[in-house]
Amino acid sequence: MEENRFTYEVYNTLSDLDKVEFITDLEWEEDDSKWELYNIILCDESDFDLARIKVLKIIEVTPMPILLKKQAFR
Repeated sequence: MEENRFTYEVYNTLSDLDKVEFITDLEWEEDDSKWELYNIILCDESDFDLARIKVLKIIEVTPMPILLKKQAFR
């Protein structure tokens, strides 16, 4: 069984610029759990601003599953 390398715990251990790369890599994953991680990153105002901006750019151009739209980003 493959371990999920895209977790908040992994993200939190990265340097600021590595966080942006992590988010970029996550963009191409077909795992719906990425939306929850994006939400956590966006809500953390103390996080690296460029990482949060990257998440916003991804959300702008990537269709989110309809079921997740109702509960995410409140």
